[in-house]
Amino acid sequence: MKYISTLILCLFFLVGSLSQAAEFRSFSVIQGQGDSLIPKGATPLETFEPVDPELLEAAFKKVLENYTNPKLSENLGESFYDKDRLLQTIAEVVPRDAVVELLTPLSSVQTLQQYRLPNPDGSYTLVSIVSFVAQTRLRFNTSTGIRNSDGTNEYRVEVRQKG
Repeated sequence: MKYISTLILCLFFLVGSLSQAAEFRSFSVIQGQGDSLIPKGATPLETFEPVDPELLEAAFKKVLENYTNPKLSENLGESFYDKDRLLQTIAEVVPRDAVVELLTPLSSVQTLQQYRLPNPDGSYTLVSIVSFVAQTRLRFNTSTGIRNSDGTNEYRVEVRQKG
């Protein structure tokens, strides 16, 4: 009998602690600057228009070609996070003769968000936020010979197309 009462007492403590844990996991919404992730005046699309994978790959290859020269700045948009820091780090750390090449075609291409942004002339720009996975190789010379550094990374890019 003493064993059963101890077991029941342990169950009460267990159930009581579980209910407290459920209360601990409650959350409140973080207030942001706005309700929308798209710019004012933009119209979100109900169904996404596919972004041409060949266009996406050609643009990505252009960025890779300019990886170690000042033209990279032209390929990165104004909204690119910490653009100046990236360019400075590449200039200081990456060997000048380094080459980045795409090893395989882009994979897992996925449109995350898409909207139409009106232009002053009445036309619009189709803005697509796209995610993809790319296998790349950074190749450069060292005192012991050529060094290859392969990597598979996910990229998130903004594609703007005249409509």
